[in-house]
Amino acid sequence: MPSSNNKYKTLSIILIILLLFASIFIFTDSENDDYDEAYKQQVDSLTNENNKLNDQITEMKAALLIPHDNKLKNNLDNDTSNDSQGFKEGNLNVEEKNVVDLVNKMHQGYEQLNETGDPEVVLKYFTPRHSTNEVSINVNNIPSVKNHNTNNFKEHLQSLANVEGLEIQLGKPYFKNIYVRENIFNTHYVANLTVRLKGEVVEEAVLIATISGEKKGNDWRIGNFSWMKFDQFGNFRLSEGNSAQQ
Repeated sequence: MPSSNNKYKTLSIILIILLLFASIFIFTDSENDDYDEAYKQQVDSLTNENNKLNDQITEMKAALLIPHDNKLKNNLDNDTSNDSQGFKEGNLNVEEKNVVDLVNKMHQGYEQLNETGDPEVVLKYFTPRHSTNEVSINVNNIPSVKNHNTNNFKEHLQSLANVEGLEIQLGKPYFKNIYVRENIFNTHYVANLTVRLKGEVVEEAVLIATISGEKKGNDWRIGNFSWMKFDQFGNFRLSEGNSAQQ
């Protein structure tokens, strides 16, 4: 029969083993709780950021969406809020008129892309180093972003020029502001965009654009072309490889 001391030793060992197992379970549960809490915080943070982004998009659409066709022109022609000399041609000085002429020629270059097959009809109006930024809001209010620069803008233009039967038509730009200071300019304007493929309309949009650039010699050139595009037409029938977006 075991002695009293042996019994106590055996019970002590069993107690220690039980405490060890208990501490393992407690530690594991604590780890899981910490992990779950961290995961929850991360999800909450991402959700909040997503909500903020959606709110910003809603605000931008509300602030920038401009009526189509004749309403667009009437609203802009009646606007007296701009603090430059004004966007009506009669109020512009010589250099501001040159900026207007540059924008019109760049638009014409886009319209000639498919006919000529030559990206230079657009690129010749840009500085050697340049960039473009596009934010598109489709008919389902889903945004997308595209960026090009000196390294890939020519390739992008060539891809548009290669689409058989593609026609890009940019309407008359209605200028909100034109700023010229010495050899630097910035302008903000609105225009309608229509894209056809083999005669069929595949895209209609309102283009809200900002262009910045500089004077090279006697000529003004574009350094950055940024625009927000609100699509008005939902039946896009161009494949992704033959996108006709600007």
